[in-house]
Amino acid sequence: MLTRQSWRVFFILKLVNGVNNKTKTGKTKNAEIKTRKGGMSQYFNEDSVQIPFTELAVFAKSDSEVLKSVKVGSLIKLSGYSKGKGFSGVMKRWGFHGGPKTHGQSDRSRAPGSIGAQGQGRVIPGKKMPGRAGNKKVTFYTKLLGFDSEKGLVKVKGGVPGSRNSYIIISLPLENEN
Repeated sequence: MLTRQSWRVFFILKLVNGVNNKTKTGKTKNAEIKTRKGGMSQYFNEDSVQIPFTELAVFAKSDSEVLKSVKVGSLIKLSGYSKGKGFSGVMKRWGFHGGPKTHGQSDRSRAPGSIGAQGQGRVIPGKKMPGRAGNKKVTFYTKLLGFDSEKGLVKVKGGVPGSRNSYIIISLPLENEN
């Protein structure tokens, strides 16, 4: 039987292919990487623990057994980071419609409008304002259409979060998730 942990590790193995850049990690992490054989992957699991390549390579031998136990057409969970869109205004970030185009409003067409009442003297937290859009963790639930174990390809219905060559975690949803 396929467990969620083995499913997750299998797809991490297929999707992770890089080694950490020494300039992006600290001295203690670099010392830990030197002691391990094969280096460390760029992926961190839910507990923020880096998964070594050696542990993933051990699981690679049994990946055909994992694929046989997964049913085509079953519901799967795709998690990843959405495409980053940089600093965006309220129309692009939140879908605001903008102000009126006439009646003297020459420079207010893409503005957010009022951001709060005068009496409060502050902006309420959570107000939708311009800022950095995208690059947030997104989770999709979709159907598994098929896979090719030789090429390491997974076919899913619909879109996939993130840009090209970004990391995606494919897992089985829990029983209470729909």
